[in-house]
Amino acid sequence: MNAISPTRLSFSRLFPRRVLALALLVALSAPAAMAQSPAHEAGPAARVPSAEQLATIPSLSSTQQVELHKLLVERRAAMESAREKSREAWQAQRERTRAERERIDQDYSTRMRQALGDEGFASFAQWQSKQRAEHAERWQKRGGHGAMQRGKWQRSPDAGNAPAAPKTSAGTPDGDL
Repeated sequence: MNAISPTRLSFSRLFPRRVLALALLVALSAPAAMAQSPAHEAGPAARVPSAEQLATIPSLSSTQQVELHKLLVERRAAMESAREKSREAWQAQRERTRAERERIDQDYSTRMRQALGDEGFASFAQWQSKQRAEHAERWQKRGGHGAMQRGKWQRSPDAGNAPAAPKTSAGTPDGDL
């Protein structure tokens, strides 16, 4: 009976894992490399093949190639126009939302000032500012925006087993806003 050496055994077990890891690395890095390419920045419609590239299409006459090129250029222009309209609509909606939030904030600030008086409103504003600063500090310690997507969200080691945090008088854990 032939015995397999420990070196050969470990190599035969590790080799498929290394190949799999390499294949996974290549597969995951390919979209990132394509995303950095100028041809893919604006989507597939942004790139119009050259006349030389269109000449390699089998069974197309030169008239058909010219017509195809013209249609592809028109398609690209239409796509760019649609993208620009979408961008303008998004910007307009953003401005409407900002104006509505400012109106609501002004309305409720006036109503709170009337209900609390100037001194009470000033105390509330100072308290709220402190709460927001503490919340922002905790958020930054956890990694800020995008930390979960980057895999850097900092949790306590026993977060999954910890009991729920007690409610404060504000009705939220730790006074978060």
